[in-house]
Amino acid sequence: MYTYVSDTGDVYVEAIDRDDNIYSTHPVSNHKIVGFKVPMFNEAVELVKECAKVIQEVAYVGWDVAISENGPVIVEGNCFPGVFQVKPSLVNKKEGLIPKYNEIMRIF
Repeated sequence: MYTYVSDTGDVYVEAIDRDDNIYSTHPVSNHKIVGFKVPMFNEAVELVKECAKVIQEVAYVGWDVAISENGPVIVEGNCFPGVFQVKPSLVNKKEGLIPKYNEIMRIF
């Protein structure tokens, strides 16, 4: 399941799974999803920025990051990170993420 996180590390919409089930609370922890603040968010962002510099020829990587007791750690990097997932079902704007990726990567 996935959701959206703001640039400050705050979750701002409910989560959705691949079967389009929507979650307002996490099914295991029972914590409320909207309003959750990702711990060590800024540190995770900095880690991903440093990792992105390793192979600069790769224009786009979807980084899986976990927050451990010792800080953020990279789980993996994906060269095809689900750009075509049905993420617009979480928001009213139904255009998907491709326009945003194209703009950032300067693909027109």
